[in-house]
Amino acid sequence: MRGIDSAHRKDLALTAILFLLPLICFADVVFFPRTFYYLDIERLHYPGKIFLVELLKKGQLGFWNPYIFMGFPLLAEPEVGPLYPLNLLFALPIPHYYALTLFIVIHYSLAGVFTCLLARSLGISRAGSFISGLVFAFGGFLMAQLTNISILTGSVWLPLILCLFSLAIRRRSYALAVGAGIVLALQILPSHPQITLYILIVLGFYYLYSLLTPVSYTHLTL
Repeated sequence: MRGIDSAHRKDLALTAILFLLPLICFADVVFFPRTFYYLDIERLHYPGKIFLVELLKKGQLGFWNPYIFMGFPLLAEPEVGPLYPLNLLFALPIPHYYALTLFIVIHYSLAGVFTCLLARSLGISRAGSFISGLVFAFGGFLMAQLTNISILTGSVWLPLILCLFSLAIRRRSYALAVGAGIVLALQILPSHPQITLYILIVLGFYYLYSLLTPVSYTHLTL
């Protein structure tokens, strides 16, 4: 039992480090009164999320935005993602610019943590899992999408979806399959549709791979 507890503590320590590292990477906006404000963030995401929260404070669900063109259904807008739970950060009693900072930085934290969990579920060592988390969270793809929030927020959920999906296949667990479906549904809310399509393609190829190579993975330790 002590060995198991020690292993869990080490895994928790790794995920905690991966979660906190983006705070250091983006220290200039986390610890100073600055934020990300360029291109789509300035023109769409930031004002859209503030508008949504102001509607929610008035008891409205944000069905309609009358201020763009002749109006459009805000509730169906993935760029703002009205039903995405993390948008509630903008309802906190903090400046809106800091809510935007937290919204973006937390997604980089989730990217690292989810990738580490996926790697561990596939039997990769702690060092390898940690490096995997670093590569995905701080690699060129996600860093290049910093101003494309809908791509960023949609992509970070892939490792967790794949983790639950792969475990569901190996353990033949309906509960894990339902969990993967729930996370996929959550991923759809703020995401560009092509990101969801890419994730479904990845899941499809992984399922075919699992049929050809029925391997059971276990956790590895250093």
